[in-house]
Amino acid sequence: MIAKQAKIALTLVGLLALGGCASTAPEYQYQCDDGHQFAASFDQEKALITVDDGREIELKQVRSASGAKYMSDDQMLVLHTKGDEAILIVNEISQSACRVTK
Repeated sequence: MIAKQAKIALTLVGLLALGGCASTAPEYQYQCDDGHQFAASFDQEKALITVDDGREIELKQVRSASGAKYMSDDQMLVLHTKGDEAILIVNEISQSACRVTK
């Protein structure tokens, strides 16, 4: 009985350790027509963007007819991506067209 409990405990510890080994989402660098740059990483239902001044902003994925669309909690920042292209919208004003840099 004790040996069986020890096996279960070791299995759980192993599974927890594997959970900590999850790979991080790749980061993409975007260059916009207006000269701004930002980095973005995407993980299932959210995006994390790093803007020019180094701030990191988390955006949650929202419904989109085409591509993927992410929005900040206050709805002041929207990122709409499709393939290597993105549109960054700040305060309901489209900032510029952006592309992933290679």
